[in-house]
Amino acid sequence: MLKLEVVTPERRVVDVETEMVTVPTATGEAGILDKHAPLISALKPGVLSYAVKGQTEKEKLAISTGFVEVSDNQVSVLPDLAEFPDESNADQAKA
Repeated sequence: MLKLEVVTPERRVVDVETEMVTVPTATGEAGILDKHAPLISALKPGVLSYAVKGQTEKEKLAISTGFVEVSDNQVSVLPDLAEFPDESNADQAKA
């Protein structure tokens, strides 16, 4: 299992145990599973998705630029902004 944390300057958005994380990095989309090699990368704006054990649908989160770090089965995502689809503000997203 992976520990996923998504933290913006304003709040902790996600803090869960997950089986898989997909994150948009500066060099392309990265799929992160249990025992992934250590990684530090810049983020590009896009959709982060993750699979929670026992759920069939992936959770999705819109993120902006920032950084991701993977180490010891922990994924730390530090974007400037992060929103779930039901929180999304179209005008803010365009800006």
